[in-house]
Amino acid sequence: MTIPHMIQPNYYPRGYNVHFAEQFKKELKVPINSVGSIDIEMADRLIGEAKCDMVALVRPVIADN
Repeated sequence: MTIPHMIQPNYYPRGYNVHFAEQFKKELKVPINSVGSIDIEMADRLIGEAKCDMVALVRPVIADN
């Protein structure tokens, strides 16, 4: 079943999918995006550590509105 991995529940750890982005970034020469319960501070750290090139944030944006 892939749905829990595409839209993970809130009880999964933050950055649940980052390891996938990190693996893709090592192999591909295109910008890599990461998702998965990431907050602003984690997004800054992930990009700074070159684990991904960009981060998609939905829940934090909705919560700020």
